[in-house]
Amino acid sequence: MKALFIIAMIVIGLGVLGAIVMGFVSAGALGIFVLIGAVIAGFIYLLLARVFLEMVVIFFRIRDNTEEIASKKR
Repeated sequence: MKALFIIAMIVIGLGVLGAIVMGFVSAGALGIFVLIGAVIAGFIYLLLARVFLEMVVIFFRIRDNTEEIASKKR
C-alpha cells in the first residue's frame, strides 16, 4: 500500500504542477488563482487517496478475520 500511495502522490503532484503551468501560460492573473486552487485540490486528492487505500486495507483485514472465524466454527 505504501507503494500505491507513493505512486498516487507522484501522479497528483504532476497533475497539480501541470495545472499550475497551464494556468500561468493562459494568463498571469489566472495563474495565481490556479496556483491556489491546484494546491488545495492536490491536498484534497491526497487525502482521498489515503482514505481509499486505508479502506482497502481494512476490507482485507475484515476478510481475513471473517475467514478465521468461519474456520473455527467448523
